[in-house]
Amino acid sequence: MPLNKNDAMRRVQSLIKGWMVELECLEGWKSLHPHMINSIRRVVVRIAWSAYKIGVVTEDSPEE
Repeated sequence: MPLNKNDAMRRVQSLIKGWMVELECLEGWKSLHPHMINSIRRVVVRIAWSAYKIGVVTEDSPEE
């Protein structure tokens, strides 16, 4: 069953938060240059919202 728009947007935000937590737990994350960290964060956000816009994140699937 497809999610309504608000639920889908919350799901995308939750996925972004989860991915960022995983990235920040990586061993070398804190040693990266701040410019590289910001670039990676922007890419994660863009990919997540792009997937939402093209319909990849439309169904309720179990959390990993």
